[in-house]
Amino acid sequence: MKFHNPESISTPLGAYSHGVEIPPGSRTIYLSGQVGIGADDRILDTFEEQADRAWLNIGEILGSAGMTFRNIVKMSTFMVRAEDYPKARVARSKYLGDHRPASSAMVVVALADPKMLIEIEAVACA
Repeated sequence: MKFHNPESISTPLGAYSHGVEIPPGSRTIYLSGQVGIGADDRILDTFEEQADRAWLNIGEILGSAGMTFRNIVKMSTFMVRAEDYPKARVARSKYLGDHRPASSAMVVVALADPKMLIEIEAVACA
């Protein structure tokens, strides 16, 4: 992967890259939005618990494809409350560390279930 952050535009405002180039012949996996639900099908209570579970789910899906979090090239985070954005950044940092995929974050009116507070989707390649 090659990360693109040209000096001729603003630096990224957070832990992401403006663009990511995928090498020819790479395997690509598109991850559906992951929410704070574990194998027991229960929606967790707090934003922090839901964010952590969503990242754990992403890790499990990546692992099933023989990939890790470092293979993520693009991600989108959807939250229902703007004030939770700092908590989302903490959770993201826990799993991505210094990895900087292309990224978008949005505050939306609602997710599929009113109890859901965050949803994260991703694209990964290897």
